[in-house]
Amino acid sequence: MMIIKSNEHTLIIPVHRGLHLIHEMNCKYELLECLNSYFTLKKKTKCIIMDDDHELISPKDVQFVYISSKEDISSIFDFKPKTLLNSELEKFINENPESYRSIESVRNYLRELLTDEGMYKFMNILGNGISIDLELKTTNFTVSKLLQSLKFETDQMTIQQQFIILYNLLLYVSRNQFTIVYIDFEIDSESMEWLKGIQSPNRIILVSNEAIDDNYAEEFDSMIVLTTNDFVETLEIDKNKANIISYVLHPIVLKHPEYQTEKIIQILSLFEDESSTFYVEFITDNPLKAFI
Repeated sequence: MMIIKSNEHTLIIPVHRGLHLIHEMNCKYELLECLNSYFTLKKKTKCIIMDDDHELISPKDVQFVYISSKEDISSIFDFKPKTLLNSELEKFINENPESYRSIESVRNYLRELLTDEGMYKFMNILGNGISIDLELKTTNFTVSKLLQSLKFETDQMTIQQQFIILYNLLLYVSRNQFTIVYIDFEIDSESMEWLKGIQSPNRIILVSNEAIDDNYAEEFDSMIVLTTNDFVETLEIDKNKANIISYVLHPIVLKHPEYQTEKIIQILSLFEDESSTFYVEFITDNPLKAFI
């Protein structure tokens, strides 16, 4: 469990690991801002985060992995400077030079450029009419500049595949730490299989309920209905009814309950208490089975 205390609210994530759906009751921005500020920026000005025993969690012990679905990721695949792929590949190369020997070869080839006949002619053109000898030297260029000439061909990739590639990189980088993963890009069948494959004892994976088709809900361990209150109510619901819970908690359904069936309205009533965060555990033997 994580207890997130900001200046105004308390948010509770009532899980320790696993694959979970999350529906934020108007507090998504606050949740993401706190997780990013605390675990990524290592700042405690916006919030503090504690464990079950109300002990502070060290920001150094946890990585937060999130790429917004609204982010334009095209520049990342173009290896633009200071973007994710450029920066991380540069680190890989600098930390493992023996595995990237061609980098030094590129530097040597650039030095050899200065001895080409064409370069002598070019220098003579530049030096015409001046009384000094021009001297052109190579500099020890950064790996990042070299990588800017690389580019992934993304025309045949789905947007989901592009996000998966970037998440794979971040998960590899944080592989030795406990990681909180948040995902809000649209989930298709391939990315659903990927989600199941990246589960780990040292990961909490939170997927926005808005990002999935209702039929995928039963692949998850639970649904977290997050509010800005510090009381958690637990519900146990049959796993094969998870799709109904996912449907009920989509924003359009919450906004227009008058268009829903009586059964859906009954299920909505389970979550009427906005003073509670709900932890809806999807199980195989459910006491509420008859109700829903």
